[in-house]
Amino acid sequence: DNGSGVLVLMELARRFSDIKSNDFSVTLLSTGAEEVGLSGIRRYIKQNQEIDKENTLFINLECLGGGELHWSTGEHYFRKVDYPSKGIDIIKKMEQDNVISELPKIPLISPTDASPLANNGFNVVTLIGLNQGVVPSNYHRINDTFENLDQTLLIKSVDIIEAIVRNY
Repeated sequence: DNGSGVLVLMELARRFSDIKSNDFSVTLLSTGAEEVGLSGIRRYIKQNQEIDKENTLFINLECLGGGELHWSTGEHYFRKVDYPSKGIDIIKKMEQDNVISELPKIPLISPTDASPLANNGFNVVTLIGLNQGVVPSNYHRINDTFENLDQTLLIKSVDIIEAIVRNY
């Protein structure tokens, strides 16, 4: 939301351009259609059934344009969706090893693209910017523009994700 995720993906693409490996791959995915039934991620899952669920980690980006960074541990809206523990354990271990800075962990009250991933057994975590630990910053508002994005938060998000991928 607010284009912040796309900006983060573009910078990650630049930073990961040096990775040349036959042992693993990094996929940067922008699905779209989240607000209309999560159809973008649902289609991706349907078309990519061969993905190794045990050795794949999805990092879902949500509203990174402002607020304070948090990790989501699940989503609790109409029905509770807890993320598989392996993804959360990976993040906790990297925090303990000082690979990444420790961030608050909370369940979200709204669905994101992580719900279908978790429901299909994929290891997933969501990195989200929240105000007061609850409300996404600039979420679908008229002031949701480039000049209102917190660029320091965007860079911190990129740094965290890059560290996770390079150490995973």
